[in-house]
Formats: sequence, C-alpha cells, structure tokens
Amino acid sequence: MVWGRGRDALAPCRNGGLMRILLVGDAPWMATEDSKELTELARRLRDNMHNVFWMPTQGFGGGVLTHDGIEYLPTDNRNGQDILRYHAEHTGADIVISRGDAANFEGWRGGHFRWIAWEPGWVEKSILRKARTKIVGSRAEAQRYAGRGIHALVFPPAVRSVFNGSTEMVGYFRESHQIPDDAFLVSTQGVHDRNLPRVLAAFAEFYKRHENSKLFVYADWQGPPDLAEAGLAAGMPPAAMRFPDAYNWHTGYPDDVVAAMYAASAVHIIPSMQKIPVLEAYASGCPVIAQDIPDTEEVMGVKGLGARVPPVTWDAGLPLLDIDGVVAELENAFKMTEEAMSNHRQICQMAARPHTWNHYYHQYWGPLLKDWADEIEAQESRVKLVVDGIKPDGVADSKFLEDRGDIVRKYDTGGSTVDERRMNEIVKALGPHPNLLEILDEGEDEFGRYWFDMPKITPLSNIKGFSDDEGDRILAGIRAGLDFLHDHGVAHRDINPNNVGLDKDGIVKIFDYDWILAGVSTDAAALMDYAPLDARVFDYAVPIMRGGAATRGFHRVVTHVRNLPFEANQSTSHPDMPYQKIDGVGERDCALRWQLLQPDVKDKRVIDLGTNLGYFANRAIEEGATEVVAIDHDRAILESAKKTYRQLDGACQLLDLDEEMPKGEFDVCFCLSVWQHLSGGKRPLLEWLKTVPVVYWEDVNFSKAELEQRGFKVERLGYSDLGRNLFRLEAKSAG
Repeated sequence: MVWGRGRDALAPCRNGGLMRILLVGDAPWMATEDSKELTELARRLRDNMHNVFWMPTQGFGGGVLTHDGIEYLPTDNRNGQDILRYHAEHTGADIVISRGDAANFEGWRGGHFRWIAWEPGWVEKSILRKARTKIVGSRAEAQRYAGRGIHALVFPPAVRSVFNGSTEMVGYFRESHQIPDDAFLVSTQGVHDRNLPRVLAAFAEFYKRHENSKLFVYADWQGPPDLAEAGLAAGMPPAAMRFPDAYNWHTGYPDDVVAAMYAASAVHIIPSMQKIPVLEAYASGCPVIAQDIPDTEEVMGVKGLGARVPPVTWDAGLPLLDIDGVVAELENAFKMTEEAMSNHRQICQMAARPHTWNHYYHQYWGPLLKDWADEIEAQESRVKLVVDGIKPDGVADSKFLEDRGDIVRKYDTGGSTVDERRMNEIVKALGPHPNLLEILDEGEDEFGRYWFDMPKITPLSNIKGFSDDEGDRILAGIRAGLDFLHDHGVAHRDINPNNVGLDKDGIVKIFDYDWILAGVSTDAAALMDYAPLDARVFDYAVPIMRGGAATRGFHRVVTHVRNLPFEANQSTSHPDMPYQKIDGVGERDCALRWQLLQPDVKDKRVIDLGTNLGYFANRAIEEGATEVVAIDHDRAILESAKKTYRQLDGACQLLDLDEEMPKGEFDVCFCLSVWQHLSGGKRPLLEWLKTVPVVYWEDVNFSKAELEQRGFKVERLGYSDLGRNLFRLEAKSAG
C-alpha cells in the first residue's frame, strides 16, 4: 500500500466534476514534442483543479517528486509497463492519458480507469483497442487508423504562446550562432529519417548559387559531428551550416530560443510529416516549405502561404522529399522583396492565431473530460452493461437459424457472452409494438439449448434502391420502434441495416435484441441509438464500435435507405454518417445556421460554395430564389445531394475552388466553412467574393476587423453550432 494514495482517500477529489488523472509520457523536463504537449495539458488540468499525477516513461527512475501541483511517479526498466497498473490503482486514477508511444500498455489487462491514447504512435492494433478513446492531430491520421479498424477522434494541433513572433532574441540567436545579419537563413529539423539528407542535398544545390545563405539544423537527437559529416557528404562546406553546440544538442533549446530560430529564418523546411512545427513557425512569422501531403494540408491551409512540394514517392509509409521542388521554392522565397516577405510573415502569424493552446483545451479537451466526469458521477446509479466483451477467438458461432417456412427458429448453442433469453424477456415485458419483431414462441430443446421463434423477414441490407416514399415510411417505422423502446428506458444499441427488415406485408421491423440495455434514462437511450458516437454514451456502445471496427446507430439505416454513396466521400469524419443532417442525424445542424443567418434569397441568383448535401441550395430554392448553383469538389457528395434533394438535380456543379473560380453572376453567395478546406484558391476566392453583392460567411480564421481590412463591409450575425463566426459580407467597392 502507498500511504495516503488510495482510491478511498482521494474520493472527495471528484466533487464538481473533478477527477484523478494519471499522465503517461516523456518527462516534462525532456525537450521532446510529446513532453511539451503533455505539459501544456497538465497545467490546464491542474488549474482546473483536477488531481494530476505523471508517470514519465523515461527520464525519472525512482522516488516520488511533487512539483508545481503535480506528483511525479517513478517508471521501471520496461518504460512503466509493469508498474503502470499499480500507479493507476494506488492513485485511484479515473483516467489515464498517454502521449506518444503506447507500447507500455502491452501488458495491461484492464482496470477501473479509462485510457486515452493521445497521438499513440504505430502500435499493435490489439494494444490500441484497449484505449477507450484514441486522439490524433489530423483527419489524415484518423483515416490511417480507420484503415486498421480503429476509430480515432481528431483534435487539431495547437501552438504554445511563446511562439508569438517576438524579435527580442533574434539578434542574440544570430550572434551566438555566427550568422551574419544579411545572411539568408534557412532552418530545418534534424529528424531521424531518410528526408534529412534530402534537405541537406536541396540546400547544397541552393547554396551553389547563393553563398550568402546559411542552413540551421535544429538537431533533436543527432549530434553536431554527424550533421557536419552529413553536410560535407551533401557537398556543403562547413561554413554553410549551423547547428546547436554539443551541450545544447543534449539539453535541447528552450522554447524561446526555438521561437527565435523561426523568427530569424527566412523560411523553415519541414522534412517529413510534422504538424506542430508548422504552426510554431507560422506563429513566429516564418514561412514554411513542407511536403504536400494530407497531414500538412490541414495545418498549412492557405495556398501561397509558404509552399507545399509534392513528394517524389512514398517509401514504407514515409513521403520522400522532392529535392528539386524544395530548391525551386527556396529560389522563390529568395526572390521575394522585403515588403512582400514582411506581408507574408504577418499572414503566417494570422493563420496560426486560432490555434492557441487555451482555445484547444476549451474546445476539445474540456468538453471530453466534462462528459467523462459526468459519466463517472452517474455510474453508481446507472444500470451496468448487460453484456461486456466479444466472443473469444476460436469459439464456434454460438447461434444458428432454422428455416421453418413462415417462421425462423433461432438456437443458442452456448459459448456466447450474450444472454439472449434475458434480452428477449425485457422486450416481451414492454408489450407489443408494430415495428418491433415479435417473439412468437420460445423454449428449450432436449439438449437444454434455448430457442425462440420469430416471423421471417428480409433485412434492409438485402434490399437496395428504395424510392423516396419507401424511405420515408421505413425511417418513420424505425423511429417509432426506437422511440417506444426509449420511452421505456431501453436502448437497442445495434441499429444497422442487418438488424432492421421488412416482413411479408412490407412493414418495417426492428429485431436482434442481443445487445439491448435497459434501465437507463429516456435521453440516454435515445443518444445510444441516434447519436452513438457521443462521448456521453460511447462507453455503452457494442464491442464492435468500442473496438473501432464499425459504427452502429440510426444514421446507418438513413444512409442506406436514402441510397447515399457515403463510402466514397471525404466530407465527414465518419464514412457512414452525413456531415449535414439528414432525417435528424448528422454532424452539422444546417437549419440552426439558416435561422441565425436569416438570408434574403427571394428572387435572387444564389450560389452555394462547398454545398455538401445541398441544404442551403435546396432551402434557397424553397425560399424563392430564381437561380441556384450548388458547388462541391466531391463527386460522391454531389450525387448524395441530388438524391437527398431531388430538385437540386441540374443545379449541382463539380468544381475544385483550388483550381478555378465559378462562372456567372450571382446576387447571394453562401461560403460556409469553406475557407479552411482550401489549399490553392484562397486569395482568388476572396477577390471573387467581392463580385457578389451579399456573402454569408462562416469560418474560424478571420475576425470582423481582418475581413474589413480585406475590403468587406462586415455584419456579425452570431456564432454557428461549432462556435465559428457567422458574418454577412458586402464588398466595400460595391458601396
């Protein structure tokens, strides 16, 4: 027993949503990205009165240290793998948050706490599936995990406040590294992969024409002698390179010196797939040359802000840097006038402004932790999961069906964690409902096997091509059946096209009660079926969802019945869930935004940029617009829009705003959450929008003052459901 650290001793700490949180990762005194990010989170957890503990996976081998309100616990010779569960037990941790390599959870067999794997690195799927929540920094990363059958939340990266473009230490930085004031300084990071030699080769080629340039390499783990030799191997004389001295190589630069490096540089090269250094450089007013890959696309945003160079190829999952492309972009940067470079730096800083750590915590971490705290508070009084687990590998299927003409008999042969007899009893006790499949008879056979009879039906998964009227009827029936269950405190939890079907009379029936959960509130039951990815109920999801292999819920039947090709679109974080709401489910509430905007479209020519499923374009038609054009760059999503709103057929246009602007004249434009998704057409887009008398604008990048500086009259209309600015814009020149 560790005195004073038991769960009972710490029980009062959860008052008011407070929790005991154990952090796992590099020690805060290590100069690594993981340690710095975990430190930012730890400070905010502490300031919000959570009880914070930290087990460094390296850098702290023994004893217990309390500093600045955080208790540091020792690791062991297996990076904490053996001692982690004991730390969790003795601290009474409600949540364990690991940052970086999650391999130390290999031997973990479970516990009372929840594990958040934050940027977990490439670990075995069997390890990562133990985490209740996986958090990554980009949609591209989430997509890579989805390819492994793992669902990950996307928390975009943030930048620490020290990277604010201050020039106070720039002179000191140049002087201490013997960099002349008039030298064209290029910086990069010494990452341990095949791209650093390619960066050196690119600069060596550039240096042949510009001997007044210098390359500074911030070498995380690579010693100066190695860098010097690498530079010589690339054809550069020693005078062309700069890097930390041996002492600072081992200790790492503090953030203010790294900020000075960015601020002193004319351009910073990102060798591989890093995202946070992009924002650090931007915040410090330094343009970036990075590889044109999905990871950097999401954080760099504006085309023409820095440069993205397509990789020459991908090698073992790593994009290989295009040497010639980097040389060309270095030449472009070198040719910029002093005024142009100054403007460029200011725009970089503006692009990084929304990515502050305070915003990041309150927008993402705060709501997640609050939901979990509420769940923990209520856990004692809530009914526990009726079932828990998945059929072990190698166990034969425990169910089989027997066709008996008009009925089907289902047998339970044992070996399953699901007590289907009990589930059926719960549903039968509720009484009949026309949209719930009836249990006709049940019993045991001579071998003691439980069986039950049900009417024969055809699952929706076996039917395609529903008409609009058929879809309306089917979805109404499913809602009626689910609402009946929810009113009685029961959630189905496994709604999908395989578990909903039509009987011989075409009546929709919900069936397969294996995973129902009873004894919950009406609101909680509704969330489990209508919004199963909500953090408040995700822990009650069926194992196939908790493991990330597939989703369940009403949205699955909506997209199937509406014949929407969502498996091909990239407009939503979940391939089977709409971005704009359809039939009450989806990620964005468009009706709310329309109400806030109150757009005047009657007798107007209207264009909807980034139309997605076409809500605003369709609503404009309904409100009396004389002409409507719906623009999107995703063919699959446009096909879905035309199926969702039939009157949009003929109004939809496939157009990539990164490549060209729309043709024609318009009176009203909807430009809602489009800006941050563009990479090539941002500046042309702003100029094109000035040709439209009224623009309804939503984004997180520009303030009212910044849009006014760019030539618009701006009226604030409110904030969207995602907390983004909603503006009404008019070009000043039009007035």
